[in-house]
Amino acid sequence: MAGLYSITGLSAIERGSCYSFTADINYSTGEYPLSGYLVSGYINRKWDKTIEANWTTEILNTASGIIQFSLTADQTSQLSLSPLEHEIYLYPPASGCPVRILYGDIITIGGLE
Repeated sequence: MAGLYSITGLSAIERGSCYSFTADINYSTGEYPLSGYLVSGYINRKWDKTIEANWTTEILNTASGIIQFSLTADQTSQLSLSPLEHEIYLYPPASGCPVRILYGDIITIGGLE
């Protein structure tokens, strides 16, 4: 089951600024040592599911399950002020079938619409 991770309030994404966070997937689920896994994720508008950005992902520690997710300043400046959501998936090496691990709402602040 995927974990809820909303990016709102004090964690809201400021448009035009770099943004990143790390997640401890192995600790949270106890299931993924991440060796050989791929990870990807995207941000889309809630109302029509149009993708606005893809997370840049990096597995920082395969044994501990630490993954970093980031957006460049250019990417955040292109995000709309519309209600957004994100989903993040792991791709196991054996099957390649995606497993949704995180999802949630995203609030963007700053800039003009």
